[in-house]
Amino acid sequence: MHTVSVSLPKVSKKMESVPMEACFIADKYAISNRAVTELAAAFRKDGGKNLEEYNLSVNTTGRRRQSARLEKAADITKWQLGDITSKMYALHWDGKLIKSLMHVGKDMERVAVILTGTDGQEVLLSIVGLEGRSTAENEAAKIIQVLNDHPLDTSRIGALVFDTTAVNSGVWSGVVVRLETEFGRSLLQLASLSSSPLHNGPPRTNYRHGKKVVANLPVVNDAAERALGLATDLNTNKAPKSEEQLQALCRVVKGVREKLHGLATSTEVVTKKSLASISYSWD
Repeated sequence: MHTVSVSLPKVSKKMESVPMEACFIADKYAISNRAVTELAAAFRKDGGKNLEEYNLSVNTTGRRRQSARLEKAADITKWQLGDITSKMYALHWDGKLIKSLMHVGKDMERVAVILTGTDGQEVLLSIVGLEGRSTAENEAAKIIQVLNDHPLDTSRIGALVFDTTAVNSGVWSGVVVRLETEFGRSLLQLASLSSSPLHNGPPRTNYRHGKKVVANLPVVNDAAERALGLATDLNTNKAPKSEEQLQALCRVVKGVREKLHGLATSTEVVTKKSLASISYSWD
């Protein structure tokens, strides 16, 4: 009896065709997976590379972008929360009707939830969608859910920044009242109308302490309004349909924009010097 040995050719692991940094740039400019794949192929070929050595397809590019987006969004939020050096946070939120990507012809109320510190640090937690009617109960529940989804100490929240709508500032059951009930304490209330004075609030020691700590916080709710503007910009047919991916997209694009904003020159952002100095590492 003869034994026949068969040696199979060694299959080498293919390399990723799209660098992680390119995924973030594609998200920033809302470039489709097909366009990213074609660009990656063109650059590899121009560099004399064999395309057979790479994972190169529209579906592969889509999966690559999704995994990179989720990984980097988590890194950005973790780094930003750790970067807040002040002892107290201010919690901002604001809502806006935005065209729904899931249901053609329908709008969805989205609420931007932001944390800021007295040191000026700003953290986008979520631009969450509301199912059903935009009521104080639904909005407060979503904000609380967003806070619980992140590793943060809610006892450090010392102020609430909001628009003076009935839903938010209702005396008996507004969002502010519901959040204070959830936190078990009174908080400094900063109305986002620049022409309005700060709420006097109750004459309690913890209130006076909170007011002193957040004295440098802005009254106008610019942080939440900017986040809603970002959500509107990204609300295109190229945006991901998954809610998890959409939230990650918002955090990544905001992070990339902030990186590039600090590199702007008097003439243009994209220069050799600025491109060489960009690092998409948040750690």
